[in-house]
Amino acid sequence: MTIDTSYRINTERFAHETVDAEVIVIDMVEGNYFSMRDTAAVIWHLLDQDLPVAGMVAALERASGASSSQVATAVDTFLRQLMDEQIVQAEPRAHQGKPAVPALPAMTFGVPVVEKFSEMQDLLTLDPIHEVDETGWPHHH
Repeated sequence: MTIDTSYRINTERFAHETVDAEVIVIDMVEGNYFSMRDTAAVIWHLLDQDLPVAGMVAALERASGASSSQVATAVDTFLRQLMDEQIVQAEPRAHQGKPAVPALPAMTFGVPVVEKFSEMQDLLTLDPIHEVDETGWPHHH
């Protein structure tokens, strides 16, 4: 991945919410859900700000004191996971000079982890609107 690339969240298919510093992403088509905490949640929020990879790496490096190569490798791996799941899509950018780097609070850098859960697929893909007739839902027989 190049540092001038930015990524867009696939909002047509995925819904996301942050709850108590955990990012929860739900695949509205397949019913899987994903959990991201710690460094992964921080990267997600940078991604949601439309920051190119270079800006993400610089912000994480500054906040954590980790080496640029360590951060760049971890961000690259994380973004590849999100792309493999179709959660994000790469968008090449025209060269716009140095990206603005947001100030993050001091943090300990750890390898970003995306946890995938599928045990609620049936519930998350249930669409009760299409399972009813004109009498409404619930319908008592």
